[in-house]
Amino acid sequence: MTKASAVTAVTPTAPIPIKAAEKTAFTFGSIGKNILFWGIGTFLLVFFTDVFGLSPAAVGTLFLVARIMDAINDPIVGYILDHLPPTRWGRFRPWLLLGGILAGLNFAAMFLGPELSYTGKLIYAYVTYLIFGITFDLVDVPYASLMVTMTQDFN
Repeated sequence: MTKASAVTAVTPTAPIPIKAAEKTAFTFGSIGKNILFWGIGTFLLVFFTDVFGLSPAAVGTLFLVARIMDAINDPIVGYILDHLPPTRWGRFRPWLLLGGILAGLNFAAMFLGPELSYTGKLIYAYVTYLIFGITFDLVDVPYASLMVTMTQDFN
């Protein structure tokens, strides 16, 4: 009176281990982006105040605005990465290349310090620093996303 149901066993495939060379290469990518980030964290405040001539309050406000924008930008970049189809170069490589080039150019632009009026200098600082934040997100978010896609083994 009972029907026998066919049960199929699903055998999980063993995750492919990540080689030490791949882990090392991934680490070097982190070093590169952190050189930019910590270079700014170490020198930009001093540059904007002592060399460029902006007030500490104006620079502090700029840094606060940038962190607020960063809190908004990160999820937006993540959403875009999740919903765009992969390219022939993969899901993340185009963003890493584009963001890396743009962030590097913006990094240099922040430290140029052109001769402008005080208001012009403040606008220049805002534009270059906020654009750097956006371009850095184009590198940082896909780079962090690589960890999840490199392996199926969570250990």
